Parts: sequence; structure tokens; C-alpha cells
Amino acid sequence: MKDLEEVNEESWNKIIIINSFVIRLNKNVERFIDNSSTPGKVLLFVTSGGADWQPQPQLKVDAITSASREVYIEDLVQLMIDWTLGETGQKWLTDNYPLALLYFSQTDVKLACEAIALKEEQYRAAYPDLTNIINRSGYQFLRLNQVSSALKVFRLNVDLFPDSWNVYDSYGEALLASGDRESAIRNYRKAMELNANSKSASNMLKKLDRKN
Repeated sequence: MKDLEEVNEESWNKIIIINSFVIRLNKNVERFIDNSSTPGKVLLFVTSGGADWQPQPQLKVDAITSASREVYIEDLVQLMIDWTLGETGQKWLTDNYPLALLYFSQTDVKLACEAIALKEEQYRAAYPDLTNIINRSGYQFLRLNQVSSALKVFRLNVDLFPDSWNVYDSYGEALLASGDRESAIRNYRKAMELNANSKSASNMLKKLDRKN
């Protein structure tokens, strides 16, 4: 961390800082970010703690966390690759909400969903795989048992991709987790309408029918 003092940020397009202290950031990290003229270049990668961690509000950087949980590592690596390379070659913007959706960087779920819906075409162009990014976000929240957040994310995917059977299947799973059985059934049926070969939706409908 002390080597950050020797970093000339003008020589780099992107800077990834790996910090292993979640309770309080290393002082050199804080100082580097505070002194940075372009904090949008910085991705703060925290290797411990839960996914509800977020950097101090004054640190205008993007952040991802929970690398200490094995289930997240593959997604984290992919996020770092996407962040570093970019899918369009465009300059990284600090309001890039797909990251915020997954790892709570500087926004809440409601704001993130509204931002993506408002700039739908921009996000579609920047992220050809947007529906899968959003879907992974929803399952991230489900794994954390944050069902209300998962519902918002999956609902966004339904609104943006109404012709995709998978978004209804995933939304149905979140609805079921929330206790809304009837709405879950409706969404599983919609998934089956769009893809009669969906084993997941078919199996869930059979399971739910047996409980009648």
C-alpha cells in the first residue's frame, strides 16, 4: 500500500487497488483516493467482508467486495476484467450501475434500477450481455437473503427483456422466496409460454401444483 505514493495516475487508464481491511481502509489508500484528480479511474477491490460493505461516501470510486467467499470469486474476476477492458472501449464512468447493483458501490438498488431503466439504450449498447449481468445481480441478493432487493432487480430484467423466458423464471424464484406463491406461478407460466422446453419452470410448476 505504501507504494501508492509512487503511482503516477496520469500514466494509467485504470487503477485497481486491492485492500484487505474492510472495517477501515488503509490510510495510504484513503490518501491516494483523496488526492486523485480522476477517482473514476479507480476500482477498489476489497478482499474481505460482506457484500453490504460500501466505501465511505466521500470516496468517489467504484468498489467490489466479498472475494473471501468462494461463490463470488468467478463473478468478481469477470467484473474486474469487464471493468478494466470495457466492452465498447469507452471511458469508464463512475455511475456504471451494473457494478453497483452487484456490489453496492455507491448507490442503492432502487436508484440503480431506475438509472438503468432511464438510460436503457445506453446500457444495452455498452453491455450486450446486460440481461445476464442483471440476472446475476438478482441471484447475488437472493444468496444474501435480501429478497426485496432481488425482487427489484429481477423485475427490472422483466421490464427490459419481456421476451426472455429466463427473466420470468428468475423473477418467479424471487417471488416464491418472498412468499408470493400466486405471482410466482404466473411468472413460471409466462416462462413456459415463451419456452415450452424450460425444465426449471416446468419442474417448479409441478412442485407448486403438488402443494395445492
